Amino acid sequence: MEYTNNDGPSGIVSGGSGITEPFFSSYEEIGHGTTHVLYKARRYGRWYVLKGLNKELQGNALYEEWLYKEYSIGVQFDHPNIIRIESLEDNIVAGKCIVMEYVEGETLDRWLQHKHSLSERKTVLSQLLDAVNHCHSRNLYHHDLKPSNILVTNDNRVKLIDFGLSDGPQYAAFKQATGTEGFAAPEQVKGDTADQRADIYALGRLIEMIVPHRYRRAVRMARQTNPEHRQPSVDVLRRTLRSRWWICMLPLLIAILLTAFFVIPLPRIHSTQLDSGQTLYYRILENFPHRRAVIVFPENLYDPLAADVPKLHGDIVIPETIKVHGLRYRITEIGERAFANQFFITSIVLPESLEKIHQGAFEACTGLADTLVIPRSLTYIGPNAFNDCFRLTTVVWQADSCEYNIRNVDYYFFYRCSSLRTVIMTPNVRKIPECLFRKADSLRTVVFSDGIETIPFNIFSFCNNLDSIRFPQALRTIEHGAFYTIGAHSLRFPESTEIISNYAFSYNHNIRRIDFGSKLQYIGNHAFSECWQLEEVTLRATIPPEVQRTSFDEMPATAVLRVPKESIEAYKADSIWSKFDEILPL
Repeated sequence: MEYTNNDGPSGIVSGGSGITEPFFSSYEEIGHGTTHVLYKARRYGRWYVLKGLNKELQGNALYEEWLYKEYSIGVQFDHPNIIRIESLEDNIVAGKCIVMEYVEGETLDRWLQHKHSLSERKTVLSQLLDAVNHCHSRNLYHHDLKPSNILVTNDNRVKLIDFGLSDGPQYAAFKQATGTEGFAAPEQVKGDTADQRADIYALGRLIEMIVPHRYRRAVRMARQTNPEHRQPSVDVLRRTLRSRWWICMLPLLIAILLTAFFVIPLPRIHSTQLDSGQTLYYRILENFPHRRAVIVFPENLYDPLAADVPKLHGDIVIPETIKVHGLRYRITEIGERAFANQFFITSIVLPESLEKIHQGAFEACTGLADTLVIPRSLTYIGPNAFNDCFRLTTVVWQADSCEYNIRNVDYYFFYRCSSLRTVIMTPNVRKIPECLFRKADSLRTVVFSDGIETIPFNIFSFCNNLDSIRFPQALRTIEHGAFYTIGAHSLRFPESTEIISNYAFSYNHNIRRIDFGSKLQYIGNHAFSECWQLEEVTLRATIPPEVQRTSFDEMPATAVLRVPKESIEAYKADSIWSKFDEILPL
């Protein structure tokens, strides 16, 4: 599909070659049930799971509504121990399907077949309780908790899956007797009304399996036939899991804390080996309770030309966690210049746990090629983070909480990335940092996610070759200098666009046609100054928007203004719009 449209305002900029819509590849069937089938597929360099209906059920309105119900429940969750739902899509292989994250691991029943320490088992149990508690906090109940619906990853992280039988007051139309024998509460089996205490009943059975012969009192209470006699919530269940003999463990607890804070001092630099055998250096940012680490460049090897600097090469996959003295630490930051001048890295996979990329972290990684995926968890990106990555061609931006509002004209993030052609923002993105792609002067195509309402300050200024923009359908405001000096030949704004700020598109010497929607209210100073090739401006607003004397400064005398037929006289009466020598009807 090509991102062009000539039928009216649609939020698309024409004049460029367009791009191909993102698609899945490398399909592999990984499971199926009586109603559904699971596929593993690849997009943007990452694996996803596609859950669709069996061929014979595709097109069945009842089962498609059931699939939509599972999607509408799952997409509400944002928790590390609940499988992340990405979207509901129509797919050429899976049909109408739920797209969710793919994790390496095994179901709880298979995990329990292996030998695990008591500590590992308790960690898994704790994460399971966290996940169920998060569901209940949203007034939603799983109602099919069982080992096959609980994944345990290779680093012992729990992922709760399959919300097909989930319930809540808002889904009354789907209520019925549900669950799995041995785990379903008695009220579920009878078809009576079930609430969060049905999940408590199933958790009692799961606790018996995960940590057998322990917590007998808590399990006995959770497995009561009468739901009134069970723990009313996960928090109460947690409290009944605790017993008073913990006081005897205080000396051991103190020893663990002393080990964490003194045996693993924060300033100390550690190293870890990747699967490829290469070495990464890191420093502990925080011990308890969050256990976070940052990838660093060792201070004693700071000179990037020194002979003893570890040269990284090939494909680098930064792990989400690292193990230090038996404790797992999440990698949440890439430190200042941590990978700078590593010329032989050809690709980098950033961890889903990543929150910050500091100044110059990947500067002059001249071998870094093809596609870079910025993870959803990122909240900060520092200046010069990816400058001089000459071979980078595509950036897929997934970060939906990343903000940067220091309006310093000397700060760049993808400067001199001379092969960068395409920027794609995934559907979850709502906010993007200011100045992010400033002076990415080889950039040609930008695809915004439809939910973005504001295009920020200077984000694509001086992108001289940018000629194809797919604007977001929810767009309301384009801020100061957002597209200052770009190369577009025509601009078509979405109907929702209301404000175009100062210098937003000024000094665009290639632009010939501009098409505004009907909701436009304001055009700022010099917004379209020195657009010397401008031939035609289309305005669909029946009431002339507020415009400044310099908004269309130095436009050609031959430029034509097209407006609704009934509004021609109103535009001619306006002291600024009347500067157009020719005002014609649409």
